[in-house]
Amino acid sequence: NYQNMINSVTDEESLQYKKAFKNDMKKHINDISEKYIIQGETALQAMMFIPSESIFAEIYANHEEIVNYSYEKKIWIASPTTLMAILSLLMVVLREVKQNENSLQMQKELGKLKVEFERFETRWKKVRADFGKIEKDMSDVDKTTSKIVNRFTAISDVELID
Repeated sequence: NYQNMINSVTDEESLQYKKAFKNDMKKHINDISEKYIIQGETALQAMMFIPSESIFAEIYANHEEIVNYSYEKKIWIASPTTLMAILSLLMVVLREVKQNENSLQMQKELGKLKVEFERFETRWKKVRADFGKIEKDMSDVDKTTSKIVNRFTAISDVELID
């Protein structure tokens, strides 16, 4: 009907084929909507591929009611050129979703690492405190040892009377 509409000679033919073209388009939109959009099972929208750029341009230039009808039915009309753009956009979105998932996983792992590092810090402070106490105890033992050695020296320096 698109070809007939384009090639029509009279206004009457043109109107007849234009109406048939619109009906064909709406039928395809309805078929896609009914077959491929199933609540709870499939995506909430679908694409209708128009393999001809000229038909796609005709629809968007001269048949706004078809475009609006497709939007109501949650059908996005795509041509070869727009399909490539849509697919490229989907690839970017999917990549970003994956990166976001990885980021969330990394944040989760960093949270776990933070807990472990805090535990390590607490234990390190305890070990340092223990070493500090040991160092003080060793210093005290050194003082006592020096006092004992000095006593022995003082005692040995005393001359005992016979």
